[in-house]
Amino acid sequence: MRVRVLVAGGGIAGLVAVADLARNGLTTVLLEATPRLGGQAQTRSAAARLRAAPNTCLALEYSHNGVRAGYAAGMMTVMASDLLGANDEMAASA
Repeated sequence: MRVRVLVAGGGIAGLVAVADLARNGLTTVLLEATPRLGGQAQTRSAAARLRAAPNTCLALEYSHNGVRAGYAAGMMTVMASDLLGANDEMAASA
């Protein structure tokens, strides 16, 4: 049986979901309503709008996907773990 997964939204969570699912051998389709991926976060472009290098920025995130995005952008990233505890992957990124 072939499983196909539809992911709605090209924000950070959607992009990570597609990557994780594809890494596990599932066929994915990503739907995004806008011509640009990244959703609300668009981490690197946010730094650019501030005229700041990503490595001089602090990303305060509450989700694992947000932490991944900040870390991938080269930002110092802090997880506000009151909503969701850090897992082993997050601890290794610290």
